[in-house]
Amino acid sequence: MFFIRLPIMEKELSLFHQSSTAVLDELDSFKFRFSVHEMQDLHEAVMLNSPIRSEFFYIFVVKAGEIYFKLNRKEYHATAGELCVIPPSALIEVSAILPKSEAIGIAFCPDFFLSLGLHYSHPQILEIFAPEPSPIIAVGADELTTLDWLLKRLKQINYPKSDHLFQEEVLTNTFSQFIYELAQAYHRNQVGTQIKLRRKENLVLLFFKEVSKYYKKERGVQFYANLLFITRKYLSKTVKQVTGKTPGFFIDEAVIKEAKMLLADPKLSISEIAQSLNFADQSTFGKFFKKQVGLAPTSFRI
Repeated sequence: MFFIRLPIMEKELSLFHQSSTAVLDELDSFKFRFSVHEMQDLHEAVMLNSPIRSEFFYIFVVKAGEIYFKLNRKEYHATAGELCVIPPSALIEVSAILPKSEAIGIAFCPDFFLSLGLHYSHPQILEIFAPEPSPIIAVGADELTTLDWLLKRLKQINYPKSDHLFQEEVLTNTFSQFIYELAQAYHRNQVGTQIKLRRKENLVLLFFKEVSKYYKKERGVQFYANLLFITRKYLSKTVKQVTGKTPGFFIDEAVIKEAKMLLADPKLSISEIAQSLNFADQSTFGKFFKKQVGLAPTSFRI
């Protein structure tokens, strides 16, 4: 159980002891549904041998000392300079911590991560959240400095009452940079190692890869099911189980992100944008966009 003092919230957040609902409520108090924690002297603050299953991602870097823990009943040992990735639904139990151990970590909701759409342009990013071959990633001194700085920057600006004019842009860009740096460290560690994904996770990864290639032309779930040689029902069920969202949600989200980018270019007409995204006509595109965004394309441009 991690008891972490959050000065901004003026209360303790017990990431590995509270119910998932309680933790998610805590994260909801932050506008962007993530929370960064600097943890000093973990040996004095953590209750051992208390397993819990969460509904959020938790990533922490061991800055000093050593932590022994079990993830899905498999034992791991993290030392200073190593980073640990705990995915949602994983069973985590801290077994032992050496005195004077320190860490910095971030908890965030799957919805927040998925809303950034990083998995569309770089589907391999999802591999960092796989439980195999290991949740532990060794980071070099420079990587540790970068990750530590990014996490502290996220903590600094993720404040509900922040008056930063570009708070959302700075937060999403900094969080995206953190994920990219994390993925770089992960893939550097996995050179020569076969990354093992469970069948369902692998299927979702393949689905995202196909969506990133074809979303401008194909918006039907059946199309992607055919590419993956499975039924539409099985694809829908698997994507829902792994992500909590439907395949259609991710297809539409990819289209909308592209549409918003294209609408930012005043040189392109609405008709040209509709055509580039393979809509029958401007009217059909307009109805689709308004249903997803709540605004007509012309209103979004203003």
